[in-house]
Amino acid sequence: IELGMALDITGSMRGTKIADLKVAAKDLVDILMPDRGNTNTVRIGIAPYSAAVRLGSYAAAVTNRTSTDGCVRERTGPQAYTDAAPGPGAYFTAGGAPRDIDPTEGTQDYACPDSVIRPLTSDKAVLKSAIDALQAKAATAGHIGTHWAWNLISPEWANVWPAASRPVPYGTPDTIKAVIVMTDGIYNVAYANGRASTQALSLCSSIKQKDVTVFTVAFDSPPAAEALLRECA
Repeated sequence: IELGMALDITGSMRGTKIADLKVAAKDLVDILMPDRGNTNTVRIGIAPYSAAVRLGSYAAAVTNRTSTDGCVRERTGPQAYTDAAPGPGAYFTAGGAPRDIDPTEGTQDYACPDSVIRPLTSDKAVLKSAIDALQAKAATAGHIGTHWAWNLISPEWANVWPAASRPVPYGTPDTIKAVIVMTDGIYNVAYANGRASTQALSLCSSIKQKDVTVFTVAFDSPPAAEALLRECA
């Protein structure tokens, strides 16, 4: 199993919600990686998102060395909704202070989340530490989080991630590739390509075309957000 998790760490998740998210995510890790009796190879990656996704040390390669805060926004152009590896015509836009073009809930502020992406690993302690470190702030660019959950398990990204985190090729026998997209709210911020919700559905369609299973979790979400997640899955 190779699983990428897009976890909502936006401002509305502060307090009890972020605490509940941490409990649930660590429960999932324990279920998929039991301490004894597990004969499967399971690796999980985590893509925390709010108004952007923080890539940390990976940001330079992904943005053609244009990132100044370690965060990324959407990818534009023909590769906007693909898992193509970063390169000419396929770089992600660096973070910064751009204009929110999504009218869903008015103008939202850009913010680079504190929590950093975690590539695939089978180390439970590393995963749980990353989950415990999640901090909530800012608006909801769920489409960006969705894209990075996919990139974590895409074999196109094998040369970006460390050797131990490199995904296996699509179609590898006896392998499940999946993403989990979780949110408690409406996708309300985008910087290019149109509404965040429309972009999210385009990405979900592309992901499923690669035989990747998409699971979605609507955590105390309003009806519009729940409908979007149902369609995504």
